[in-house]
Amino acid sequence: GGSGNGDVNTGVNSYTNNSVGVQETKKFTKAAALNNQLATKQYTKNSLGLSKEATAGLMGNILSESSFNAGSSAVDNNGAVAKGLIAWNRASYGNVWDQIPTDAQGQIEFLFTSKRKNGSSLTGGVDKWLAEAKANPTGTKTTSTDSELQSAIASGLTGAAYFAFAFAYFVERCCGCIKVQQYLDPSGTKCHGKGPYKPRKHREGFALDFYKRLNDPNDQLYWG
Repeated sequence: GGSGNGDVNTGVNSYTNNSVGVQETKKFTKAAALNNQLATKQYTKNSLGLSKEATAGLMGNILSESSFNAGSSAVDNNGAVAKGLIAWNRASYGNVWDQIPTDAQGQIEFLFTSKRKNGSSLTGGVDKWLAEAKANPTGTKTTSTDSELQSAIASGLTGAAYFAFAFAYFVERCCGCIKVQQYLDPSGTKCHGKGPYKPRKHREGFALDFYKRLNDPNDQLYWG
């Protein structure tokens, strides 16, 4: 995650079909996942002013990368350790990697506020994703000149599904996320001699599920 080196779940080994979307373990529980999801929603809504669609797209990626476990850690396909909510890859982030906070609230703030010396976001793509999220809050059209975003809209990706792709494309750079044609391919994409990876299956599915939850007044994630 965050490096284009793969599309692996670095939080737990498998998913269970429950309201939170993660497997319960002794080290990481559904309650902990929900708390981290709430922290993410509060930050995107109150601090960034993002839409439900953009928030759900982001959250779908986080669930795919780490199951919302801020303490997740795994060796990525390039041999480097990837950790945290979006699976920051040590090889991609260098010395900054050691500065990543250990808690979810801190990591979300770090993702959107940490800057390089030139003023751009750490991935560069975060700035682009944020700009798109603010210019196109419902994810139904784009004024971007980026051909992949244009193709995503033309291919029928809208709302939370659109922002799930956009975050994977701009920030995660995962296998099968660099080109919308690959992302939409149901047969998947092979990378690093492994695969095929099917990043859309989880990221979009999770994003759409989060969007439903954000609209459900009986869910703790309700947008309000």
